Amino acid sequence: MQDRSSPVLPSAIREGRALQFFDEVRIRYALRELIQMSLVTQDESADSYSMHPLVHRWVQERPEMSTSEQAVWSQAAATTLAHSILLPPLGESEADEIFRRDILPHIDHVRSCLAAINDKITENRKGRWYGLVQWPGAGSRFGRDNAILYAKFSIVFAQNGRWDDAESLQLAVKQYADNILGLEHPITRRITLALALTYWNQGRGDEAADLQDAVLQACMASLGPNSHETLMSMDLLGQGRWQQGRYSEARMLQQHAVEGLIKIRGPRHEDTLSVMGNLGRTLMKFYENPDEAKRLLSQAYDGLSELLGPTHLKSLVMKEELALVILQMEEEPSLAATMIEEVLVSRKEKLGKEHPYSLLAMVNLARANIAMGQFKEAESLVRWGLEVADRNLSHKHIGTLMGRTVLGVILTRQSRFDEAEDTLLGVIENLRNFSSFRGDFHPDRLGAMIELAKCYKLQGRVNDSIRLCDETIEGLSKISLKEHPLEKMMKRLKLELIGMKNNDRKREAINT
Repeated sequence: MQDRSSPVLPSAIREGRALQFFDEVRIRYALRELIQMSLVTQDESADSYSMHPLVHRWVQERPEMSTSEQAVWSQAAATTLAHSILLPPLGESEADEIFRRDILPHIDHVRSCLAAINDKITENRKGRWYGLVQWPGAGSRFGRDNAILYAKFSIVFAQNGRWDDAESLQLAVKQYADNILGLEHPITRRITLALALTYWNQGRGDEAADLQDAVLQACMASLGPNSHETLMSMDLLGQGRWQQGRYSEARMLQQHAVEGLIKIRGPRHEDTLSVMGNLGRTLMKFYENPDEAKRLLSQAYDGLSELLGPTHLKSLVMKEELALVILQMEEEPSLAATMIEEVLVSRKEKLGKEHPYSLLAMVNLARANIAMGQFKEAESLVRWGLEVADRNLSHKHIGTLMGRTVLGVILTRQSRFDEAEDTLLGVIENLRNFSSFRGDFHPDRLGAMIELAKCYKLQGRVNDSIRLCDETIEGLSKISLKEHPLEKMMKRLKLELIGMKNNDRKREAINT
């Protein structure tokens, strides 16, 4: 039942694939012929070729080409595009990142062509039978070549923040791999982890963690606890756990992964450095041992910058997290702001100014501006980012809601308490039923509740602030196996509020 036909490719590429030889001379000769006929133009500086849109439209739709021929050539274009994309662990250089950015519109175009041609073929097939008999078409079964094409296209979509598109392709590949190979096979585990990362970026932490946990258990059963793949799966599950608010478990998993990778890969390996930085981020989220978090993130950033370059996407993640640790330690907010601004500039250049990770850098730059008292600049950044996030991600996406929490903080600092309250209450309500292991106690929801408690305190609404302190203390107690640092802070705030309340009663009694 499997599709055993050869992949749809131009003969020059197909023959080269069969012979394990790419005939570059033949391709160059063909390109020269096309240039002489003014069908394509050459950019000699980049050794690239392009076609004018009108010529492209003529080639695509010229009258003598039948629908079936259009289908063949559209599929050939899709397959050729897929051949140019490398699957991990290959294709990790900055040049590959730029290529995956530039190839996105070509993938969108060829997929739209394939969809339109498929609809036309379906309509033609129905018309042959005058609507009286619905014969099933031969169609094309989903096979190995389709799976590879989908997997490669999903990498491009994921890097460019098109997570819904990536998810639809990854789900198809995962279902195929599950049926043919099972989770015991490394290919199935890789696509499962890719899908989990997509869920993670969509804010679907529980679904991501479930997939990551299943992969880790499969690795433990077949490879043992100390293999490279097992240790990397531990780190990924650790990232899922901290998004769920299960910081103690996340830290334990990532600590074991770091120690294991140092033993088998050494401290300067790319994977070791990445996992080291992820552990530092978890420690920062837990507000525990900021000095250790800073050390780990500094080591990860320096190492990845040396191996991959300072503007590689992985390096930028570590640089951003390092800046956030500096902010958390209240050391040098201006240095943190400079670092995050450099991350923002690089992400805009490599990913685009509306990419979710660019928006994340904007929000983090706003946090640095808050620390420096630059509230107008911070508000301008956040409001522009929220306008884009509402349009591209939806107003209920976890990243959008995080941005609104930061906006609530800005409004509170400006004494615009009514606006701050409305903003923070909206975040709290939207996160109430958000997918989370902790239910009502999603960590981002607790963060918004903490900020609202501070807002109430500044307004003198002591009872409302105490009520929120009690709710957050209860929630924070469920996040960690031991007392969370923020729980200690909220207990101190509650005592302060109780003191304010008692003083108000004394003043009332004296006045009476």
